[in-house]
Amino acid sequence: MIIDFAQAQTIDLKNGQGLKITTSGQQACTITFKEFSAGLTRDNNMSLRLYEGDYIYGRNGEPYAIIDSMNTQSMIDITLPGCRAEIIGKDGCRELLSGTLGIKMESLPDTINIFFDINIPNNGMIQMVNNTSQAGDYIVIRCMRDITLAISACPDSRFGEEGRITLQIM
Repeated sequence: MIIDFAQAQTIDLKNGQGLKITTSGQQACTITFKEFSAGLTRDNNMSLRLYEGDYIYGRNGEPYAIIDSMNTQSMIDITLPGCRAEIIGKDGCRELLSGTLGIKMESLPDTINIFFDINIPNNGMIQMVNNTSQAGDYIVIRCMRDITLAISACPDSRFGEEGRITLQIM
């Protein structure tokens, strides 16, 4: 399954299934599911980023998925909320994800930004930097319960390239 630049779709995953997310190069993507909590995920992993072996938590405080494996130097960011029209001048990840989930923007859960690099120096100011992912970089998310995952191929190409995201259920 392929998601082209500035497109989004949902995918239903069952408990135990994995989803391999691969970039065509510097194409970032943003994912979410209705129960996702970035705050609890940051708190339980004690990190602003996700790494192999980290759990992804729902609003109920329970783990919904795990980063099963990854092969990328780029980040899995759980700091930023995803791009949006007011920032990039066209529909961003937030609009794409809310549309594909069929929910209003104000009801959209937090997001996870994959193949997306930021720097947070000691002053705490977030700096977006050029994407370091390369063609073939991937992460595998393994579900610990049934979820409907929404995925957008980020339409903000200021820090990467216009490409595609490939999805493979494992």
